[in-house]
Amino acid sequence: MVKKIFLVFNFSILTQLISIFAISYITKKNVSNDFIEKIALLESGFYVITSILAFGILQIATRDISINSNWQSIVAKTQNIRISFGLILSVIGVLCYFLTGNNVFLLLLMAPLISYNVNYALYAKGLSIYATIASCLRILIPSITLLIFGFFNYFSETYYTVIFAFSILISGYLTYVFLKINYKFVFKQNFYKKYISRFKIGLTDIAIVFLESGILFFAAFFYDKYSIANSYLILKIYILIKGVQRLVFQIFYNELTDEIKVRVLNKIIFVIGFVFFITSTFYGKEFLSLMFSNVDNYLIINFKILGFSILLASIILASMARSLVLKKDKIYFESYILSLISAFLCMLILSFTEFSKIGIAISLLIGEAVLFASFFVKIYKDFKIKNYFVFIAIHGFLLCNYLFFKIYFSNNISILITFIVEIIYIVIFLLLNKKQLL
Repeated sequence: MVKKIFLVFNFSILTQLISIFAISYITKKNVSNDFIEKIALLESGFYVITSILAFGILQIATRDISINSNWQSIVAKTQNIRISFGLILSVIGVLCYFLTGNNVFLLLLMAPLISYNVNYALYAKGLSIYATIASCLRILIPSITLLIFGFFNYFSETYYTVIFAFSILISGYLTYVFLKINYKFVFKQNFYKKYISRFKIGLTDIAIVFLESGILFFAAFFYDKYSIANSYLILKIYILIKGVQRLVFQIFYNELTDEIKVRVLNKIIFVIGFVFFITSTFYGKEFLSLMFSNVDNYLIINFKILGFSILLASIILASMARSLVLKKDKIYFESYILSLISAFLCMLILSFTEFSKIGIAISLLIGEAVLFASFFVKIYKDFKIKNYFVFIAIHGFLLCNYLFFKIYFSNNISILITFIVEIIYIVIFLLLNKKQLL
């Protein structure tokens, strides 16, 4: 079991790293902001549409598939509903495009392809490795395409869009192959009833996606291409870190009812966020220069803002997940919807101001701050505040030391010392909490 978990973990992280490397590679080929924006919108649109099509119904379907012997009929019923909605979304996208002339609406044409995928059924049947392969292939095909484009210094938005769509299709097809089922689509006229019945959870799904790459889909209506492209470069790193943090508590998901273990998981997640915060705050320019060409001030500022956002989101992330396991759905829903509204309004308002170049990053920070505050007020009794604040105070002390290194040593020396101190600290921390993690 542990071997399977870490196999999935390593494969997922490796895929994301390849994706980041591909983006890094083409930026060093001086690719245009137009092309980066196209990549950003395709990826953001994919995740937004995925969350809309899921809209809470996949949680029920996943549960029912895992406990019923006649699970094939549940898959068929769920797919009929999802694909029916996907076809309607594509029609809406075309109509909105002709009415407004905005190309962003054409992203909805991906909906039928996205709805075709039955990855959720693979997870429900315990085939997580196959599910991971299908998901990672969807990311790897476009990433390899970017590397090929970069090698030949030829960038075609049309070819990339076709290949991106193909990756969705082949990934979806493989899920049926792995699941060993045959499926024939039947259009469901009353598909909307299922979605309406899961309205609250559906909005929560959209809120979670919005607080990551999904924000770019909506921002495209208000922000220029430079802001979208610039934000996307940072969000690739941001999403990788959040993915690592999420995997930490997912590995111990069945033990989130244990308060002591959840406190330890909160601390591990915070340490990951703290390391990223230190990197982005003190060595943002150096780090980004390794990743991308043309590192300007706005890219660095966005990186620092999202570094602080990660730190804030790291404080009680495992406790937030625990609230859902304990069926505190009202807390989960209210907190995420409040966060979504705050982040969206901030994104909208800042698009009309002189802060538009960093508006997307600030909006995510505001969203995470509201999410943290809302959850903290409602679940702070679930962990010992005094002990946890002592833990955070220790990191405050470390932060002061890193600041001292940055001021009084040369840049290379301060980076080296900071790296060594962090490694020593992480090793000590893991040793002290070894019992709770075994």
